[in-house]
Amino acid sequence: MKKILSSLIIVLLTFGIVGCDEFNPETSGLMNTVKPDFERLSKEDVSKVYAEADDIAQTLPSELIDSMNAFAFDLFQELEKEEDSNIFISPFSITTALTMLYNGTDTFTKEEMKEVLHYDSYELSEINEAYQKLIISLLRADADVELDIANSVWIKDDFKPREMFVEQLRQYYFSEVFNRDFSDSNTVDEINNWINDATNEMIPHMLDDINPFTVMYLINAIYFKGDWTHPFEEADTKDESFHMTDEIIDVPMMNQVETLDFFYNEDLIGVELPYGRQRMSMYGFVPRDQTNNIDGIIEKMDFNDFNTLFDEFKEVDNVEVKLPKFKVEYGVKELKDALTNLGMGSAFVDGADLTKIEENLYVGSVAHKAIIEVNEEGSEAAGATIIDIRLESYIEPDTTIDPVFIADQPFLFVIRDNETGAILFMGKINDLT
Repeated sequence: MKKILSSLIIVLLTFGIVGCDEFNPETSGLMNTVKPDFERLSKEDVSKVYAEADDIAQTLPSELIDSMNAFAFDLFQELEKEEDSNIFISPFSITTALTMLYNGTDTFTKEEMKEVLHYDSYELSEINEAYQKLIISLLRADADVELDIANSVWIKDDFKPREMFVEQLRQYYFSEVFNRDFSDSNTVDEINNWINDATNEMIPHMLDDINPFTVMYLINAIYFKGDWTHPFEEADTKDESFHMTDEIIDVPMMNQVETLDFFYNEDLIGVELPYGRQRMSMYGFVPRDQTNNIDGIIEKMDFNDFNTLFDEFKEVDNVEVKLPKFKVEYGVKELKDALTNLGMGSAFVDGADLTKIEENLYVGSVAHKAIIEVNEEGSEAAGATIIDIRLESYIEPDTTIDPVFIADQPFLFVIRDNETGAILFMGKINDLT
């Protein structure tokens, strides 16, 4: 343990994370100093980076990662009530942005967010330090998985937030900080361009305009591109049937027989499809009984049921996998109603306590967009979340089986970091038209 902690301290000091520089509103975040340039490293150095990343992951409190994932599952179930078609979100992006906001809350608003985010057992300092470590570990996890995480704070030029709030986001979330004229239409373009760059051009546009009472944006963006450890052969992809709720369509179905981690219980069949060095994986779930609907199974599960599924996967030879090639774009989705239903409604109304940012503020919106493409080589995905913080003077209205996984009907899938358990992306595919 001493060796692990020593390595962690060395990493933190190397990247200038420990300590607090004088506040500078135009200071960029340190994200680019955290992520190594794998192409320039020798194999030996890459192995050292992996070891450091895994050591850092081991220091993270697993219960806190469970808390983040519990919120992800709660939110996914809430969105399930609103959506009949596909859902695809980045729980990591949403939770990161909301945790940045959580740093600015106090009293009743903080208590609501603490309960919704399942942070009841943790002090804010513990949460911030864990996020700092998690970001470092994820960015250094795998040379064969391209993963970019970016956070930013956009401040209206005549608004002065509390320096401690902004400094915490710089120090623990590696946030870039920008002061801009929000009445200038170029600021909208600049924010969209920042998200576009951070998502490798997968999300070119999210923001249409800036509300006249908006004084700050908190933004997270995440980009993921992972090659399968066991790629699908393009020659084996054939048009096959996909059974939607009310019709059957033909889709390009990828096929593979491979030694993989496999799972089943009385309700579900699951398969793990790893990326790169297998620290990150996609987990797919289909109903065991094809007459059942994935929506009904998700609805009756709680987080503990869901979380324990990942412990049940076992390596099996000759697993037959059928997975459709697909591309899904979700959003821009306003999350205000879902978050209010989960219990943090006070953040969105007059009287919200965001006093750790400044007096007389509330959250105008929490907007999210995510996109994923899955093919024979692997997966490419991106997500972004924008939290709009406004002055209060304007409030808007409110048994054993054969190891076969065939995703030829609506299915659930998760992209997960296996070392920490953090869920990066989560989706449900209903419609492939």
